[in-house]
Amino acid sequence: MIFNNVGIIDDSLGGVFIINSIENCCSENFIMISDNKNFPYSLRRSQIKNLSINLQEAIEKKFIKLLIVTNPAIALNLNYNVDYEIINGLEKSFNIIKENKDITVLSNKYVKEYLEEKGYKNIIDGQILINSLNMGDSNDYIVSKLMEEYLGDSKSLFILDSNLSILKGKFLELYPEIKFYFLSDIILEELQGKLKSGEGGKSSYYVTDYRIAFYTACEDLFKRSYIRTRKIKI
Repeated sequence: MIFNNVGIIDDSLGGVFIINSIENCCSENFIMISDNKNFPYSLRRSQIKNLSINLQEAIEKKFIKLLIVTNPAIALNLNYNVDYEIINGLEKSFNIIKENKDITVLSNKYVKEYLEEKGYKNIIDGQILINSLNMGDSNDYIVSKLMEEYLGDSKSLFILDSNLSILKGKFLELYPEIKFYFLSDIILEELQGKLKSGEGGKSSYYVTDYRIAFYTACEDLFKRSYIRTRKIKI
């Protein structure tokens, strides 16, 4: 069996953002599984380990040579004793946070609790905004009001959730005085040199439920068709 595919796993839309950022310059076959039935993983502390492993095993059946994990809560609960490389951006992200004592981190509830247990400070739970994006809602008023609450008087902000990277352009426009770091940028940086350049690749999307809600949210946010999204049982 030939393992030629690049897998992406998520419980929401962050993986779609990553694929959109790279698919036009890569001749790879991307396969994404979003376990949107169990979104948000970050609020399922007692289940998240089993959910993450089940999701990992499901993508392994797609004959992957590389796995991209865009949700840090999932990345913290995977099996890393595997024969393919896993890209998640976390090691470099944690180093940046550790080296910048005054940085504020915006992530999901699970990652907030994880970092606080490790002694990190200034961690914000952005789950409300993440939930809004999962429904395809990027309303400027809602985003600006939530971000004002999250930011406070912070001068630098680490967006430690790839779902929130969907709003990268809006963040940079609204807050030019803030120094931003994005988990998605680090994931894309780690992918450099690992993907075949060129054209001719394709992207396939699978969800565990709510197929129409998923592809319409993607279409609202990314302005392209995702109607070929298929449902999968894992």
